[in-house]
Amino acid sequence: MLKQPLIRLAVLGLMLLGSALAFYLISPLFVHATFDRWPTLGYMPTVTPKPATATLAPTQTDTPQVVMSLMDLPNLLEGDAALLLAQGDFYSVAHDGGGIAKIYQVQDVGLVLRLEEFLVENGPELHVYLTTADLVENTSGVDLPEGIDLGELKGLSGDQDYQIPADLDLSRYRSVVIWCAPYKIPFAAAPIQTP
Repeated sequence: MLKQPLIRLAVLGLMLLGSALAFYLISPLFVHATFDRWPTLGYMPTVTPKPATATLAPTQTDTPQVVMSLMDLPNLLEGDAALLLAQGDFYSVAHDGGGIAKIYQVQDVGLVLRLEEFLVENGPELHVYLTTADLVENTSGVDLPEGIDLGELKGLSGDQDYQIPADLDLSRYRSVVIWCAPYKIPFAAAPIQTP
């Protein structure tokens, strides 16, 4: 008599544990992260405070100074502070993707890659790369030719900005690639050309 309730309880516990594990394993298939920009301002002092001394010299107080960041980029792109250097439309490679890739030279910020109206399928450890390939083929396990990693993808959809190293020779790079780092698979790519 006592064994049946214990067996039922054990089976129920295993079913709950199994369903939680199953949800964890399949959730990347239907949970999507969306990156939306929100306005922020960064502040930093204009003068570093000096240690206290016994002199009667006047002291300076810290005043906030706005620091340019990628979060402020949408406002900079509307004015004369940004110059469009190259752009291209995303096409699907191994997975569905779409949107526009644009490279800007932005005053006080430098080179910036902007993804607009962007959308890509979910995958593990997606990164944004620049590569020298004109056409990115659907390969698996092969490194990108001279790929430059600009960082982890900020979201599966929405407008996003990525800093490009200032010393990079952009004339050598032909495509922007959404790259699955662990499996070396190109999800989507955009050929970039001067407008």
